[in-house]
Amino acid sequence: CVDMDRVHFCNMDTDSMYLAIAGSQIEGYKQGLKYVIKEQGFYDLRYKEQLPFNDCTVAEEKKLMRITIESQGENIVCLAPKCYSLYNGNQQNDDIVSLVNRMKGVSEKNANLTTNDYIKCLNNGCNINVTTNNLQMKMGIMSMISMEKSALTGIHNKMVVLANGCCAPFMYGINADHYLID
Repeated sequence: CVDMDRVHFCNMDTDSMYLAIAGSQIEGYKQGLKYVIKEQGFYDLRYKEQLPFNDCTVAEEKKLMRITIESQGENIVCLAPKCYSLYNGNQQNDDIVSLVNRMKGVSEKNANLTTNDYIKCLNNGCNINVTTNNLQMKMGIMSMISMEKSALTGIHNKMVVLANGCCAPFMYGINADHYLID
């Protein structure tokens, strides 16, 4: 039903998936699947079973095992699960507008990181650390501690990253050499 040559997998987490969909440049990024549908009749008959539709209720939109559009943008930089930046604009023209910046274990508000930091981390393979302040109770005494955390990193320790950039499940004793890439 969908032309998978025009739908590209970017990143995945436990309950979410990030896709790049190649459609029409004229209509902008909120066109959904309009230009990647191969069998329009089948899609029209079945899409309400899996996708949100115009004027659907919140209950219909949030059904289990269904697809919901959380955010949309023109570009995405995915460094690792729970670490991505969704943005509009072009980095060559310096007209980037950040839509969503996510990083695991660090507050987005306190980190003050921009989409350019994500792009720099991806291109240069660098780590960007931030200092976080946390409250800690020990033996009835409340204290504030400062910790330095890796906010952005290209290091992925939950999966094996293969030579072609794909990720494979991590299994004890199995490294990237054990996987066959066609």
